[in-house]
Amino acid sequence: MKIKTYVFDDVKEGMKKIREEHGVDTIIVDIKNNGSTASRKGCEISIAVEGDRAVQGDELEDMRRRMEGVWDHTTRYMGSRVSTMELEMMRDRVKTYPLPLRVVFDKMVKNGFEAHTALSLVSEVYCALGPLAEDSPKAGFFMKRAISSRIRVHNPLISNAPILILGPSGAGKTDTVRKLAHLSVQHALRVSILSLGPARKGSLDDLRTFAQDKGVPFAAVPGERDLIAALEAGETRKIVDVSGPLDLQKKMVARFVNVEKIMVLPAGTRDDKMKACCSQLKGQNLNGLIFTKLDEEETVGHIYENLLSLSLPLSFLTTGSGEKDIMTPNADVLYKILIEGNTWKRRESALLQ
Repeated sequence: MKIKTYVFDDVKEGMKKIREEHGVDTIIVDIKNNGSTASRKGCEISIAVEGDRAVQGDELEDMRRRMEGVWDHTTRYMGSRVSTMELEMMRDRVKTYPLPLRVVFDKMVKNGFEAHTALSLVSEVYCALGPLAEDSPKAGFFMKRAISSRIRVHNPLISNAPILILGPSGAGKTDTVRKLAHLSVQHALRVSILSLGPARKGSLDDLRTFAQDKGVPFAAVPGERDLIAALEAGETRKIVDVSGPLDLQKKMVARFVNVEKIMVLPAGTRDDKMKACCSQLKGQNLNGLIFTKLDEEETVGHIYENLLSLSLPLSFLTTGSGEKDIMTPNADVLYKILIEGNTWKRRESALLQ
């Protein structure tokens, strides 16, 4: 067996011709990208062909390793090329849409939306409006409606049930409890704050100081039985900061039925960690999600993707460390994120300059 090298304009053409000439089981030993120029073809592909000498021992093992490396390179190259071609095809399709929809598509992709999601929304609006999508206000109105049809919104402050704030360490649960209590006070709702579980001293001190400043009742409850008693005491709406690891949170809230169970996640949480967090609380009938720390992200379009993948309602968004930095999501807010991107990050950057 010996090595034979061929040159081609590109990898795809070369692989096709080699398979046609030598068969589908041909052993590819190496692929070298040269870059196409007027005097040099784009790639060299080396293959193992029958010869006068059998390849054995270490030489065979070395060839095997090189072959594996080539296949890995080829797989990644083809995958990247397919993704690029797919995006190019989507952009060609978008070019046929009215200008307002083309602008919206480009802004969504720039703001972190998956191109497939952006195209799906734009296509839905075009199907509804057709040529009328040339009217920007009409296109914007129908885009808001398309977003609202895909993202459910749930405001836990509307009901009278206690609210359990859940989530991983560092997600911003304590800050979120303060924000929700502040929002409740602003709307003349009577609330009290409870801290359940092994909370950090700093978190307890923050909640205690906030409660004193706002005139909101506060108590730290160490366990499940204490929480049951505290929930039944008084006539205020209870907002509970549930501390500890997620598996401990699951055990503590498993027996509570008539409560709002809200998961808090940082806006930067990506798919794998987010799904892992929610899976640990699987079976707890989560009522909604709160995404925090939007001001720490460059783009926020991935939040939309996360909501679609989890199929959970969005309850609130927080945009900073202040008590007022909390938004109740609606069609206008979600559309603003879609079109304008992370304006909170830009505002923070401007203050630092």
